[in-house]
Amino acid sequence: MNILKTYITKSIFLILIGFSIFSCKKYLDIKPDPTLSIPDNLSDLQALLDNTDLKRGILAPNISSDEYYLTDDTWNSLNIFNKETYIWDSQAQDEEDWYLQYKAIFYANIVLENLIRISSEGQEKEWNSIKGAALFVRANAFYNIVQLYAQQYDEASASTELGIPLRLNSNFNELTSRSTLQQTYDRIIDDLLESTTLLPDNPSLKTRPGKSAAFAFLARVYLQMGNYEKAKENADSALQLYNVLLDFNDLDSVASVPIPLFNDEVIYYSNIFAGPTSVSISRAKIDTNLYNSFDNEDLR
Repeated sequence: MNILKTYITKSIFLILIGFSIFSCKKYLDIKPDPTLSIPDNLSDLQALLDNTDLKRGILAPNISSDEYYLTDDTWNSLNIFNKETYIWDSQAQDEEDWYLQYKAIFYANIVLENLIRISSEGQEKEWNSIKGAALFVRANAFYNIVQLYAQQYDEASASTELGIPLRLNSNFNELTSRSTLQQTYDRIIDDLLESTTLLPDNPSLKTRPGKSAAFAFLARVYLQMGNYEKAKENADSALQLYNVLLDFNDLDSVASVPIPLFNDEVIYYSNIFAGPTSVSISRAKIDTNLYNSFDNEDLR
């Protein structure tokens, strides 16, 4: 009798565990928010790329530049990152630049991974443009980071110098080690070269890259590497696609911002400011030595 009771008790216990596991699985299969979904169409992927956080440059080089100065009161009012960067403190912690650039890389990788699941048939132009833009965004972020966290490129030592972690997928659980400096620049160039075969010449929106921006960016990368022939070649390619210049004689000299944000010279818009910094208009003071270095008739 006791054996039978024990058997029945164990059976009921096992059945309850089974129901519990099944219920838990069903519960975990339910999205915590019904609006969450995996991007499965080109409109969703384009929306990810249009996120303004992907358009941010790096703050540190601008904060630490020497064409402006701060008053003591202004410097004392800044956060620790702005303070340390302004005085070139070697212990400055530039977490914001690191975070924003790798966030852009993460988004770009998500777009590239999901794009291969969507057929390009009947929408080749849009499909190619999105892939090209994702590659451009990733290359731009890699380039920004390597300027801050690696040595200046030198062909003689680039294969042994450390570069940066090259995240090429969106799996944040995957461990990544630092690549060499050569591998870093090779990846930037490969992404940009491929983007030039996919992007439209000059997109209708200046917040989206086109071939002209990709060639111009390649020119900057090659210039940074000291490859002047390639820099000139790609600059020429960019100018053949778009070569509009502003006439400074036509600018409103009394306007608070004489040069409009999306003016005719802009081929790709990227905003370096994520919030109030030392180089804000109300804080930064232009050194008179810089002013005096220009001729009185120089409209710049």
